[in-house]
Amino acid sequence: MLAGPRADERRDLPMTRMMYDGVEASSVPAGAAIYAGYDDGEWQSYDPLVSEYPNALHVSICVTSSGTARVLDVENGDASPTDAPGWAEKERADGNAYPVVYMNESTWASVRSAFADQGVAAPLYWVAAYVDDPSTVPAVPAGAIGLQYYDYGGYDASVVADYWPGLDPAPPAGSGSANDTDEDDEMQIEPLSVHAGEYAFAFAPDKTEMVLVADGYSDPPAQLRIAIWTSNAASVINDLELGGTSGVHTVGHTLPSGCTGVTVRRLDGQDFPVGIAFT
Repeated sequence: MLAGPRADERRDLPMTRMMYDGVEASSVPAGAAIYAGYDDGEWQSYDPLVSEYPNALHVSICVTSSGTARVLDVENGDASPTDAPGWAEKERADGNAYPVVYMNESTWASVRSAFADQGVAAPLYWVAAYVDDPSTVPAVPAGAIGLQYYDYGGYDASVVADYWPGLDPAPPAGSGSANDTDEDDEMQIEPLSVHAGEYAFAFAPDKTEMVLVADGYSDPPAQLRIAIWTSNAASVINDLELGGTSGVHTVGHTLPSGCTGVTVRRLDGQDFPVGIAFT
């Protein structure tokens, strides 16, 4: 049985996790945090994977838009890009607040266009783009929750975000990276990720304003992708720049009613920290 990438081969992505998927549970090895399997079609591997790895997280996949699962598989022989928006609406109506669409990177634009053309809120995206050498795990692309990057023969390996809405439990109120500031301070700044490609999740119950802060010294500015989550959708701010010259720089943004948290993804390669605070 082929082995997946070792932990020391993934040291450049400390804020991500591994997910394995396959059509036969017997071909999928141990060692992943998440296992994905098919819930319909010819190769129904989801239930066997749940039984084989009960302590992991599990992601169900359907191959037709009439199926019910966390993920819809969009590729030749399975669902089409134009099937995906209707499937996502059906899943949301059935209680799956965060439906996911899987597709090849070359099909991603078509899937996005289908959601825009049909006026349906975008889902989470799981993208497939294979590399030749799996020893260096690539970063999850901006706008996606996961990247399937290598076929090991009997199973595929994906790298996924540290926080997957709907799959991971929401952090309890008041959680996050605590600091030593007085509890009565109006605003406490918490550090976020530094490395390119990392995600960080901050929980902001009952807050109305988010503030991002950075210095940056003389380095180029930090480039960020912000997703502001409510119970069933995310409002995305792409390519936000912050810092880059000496002095403290801040960017404020009003949070919507019912905000459940903010996901920040660091896109640049600078090593100065970015902080977040809520009021």
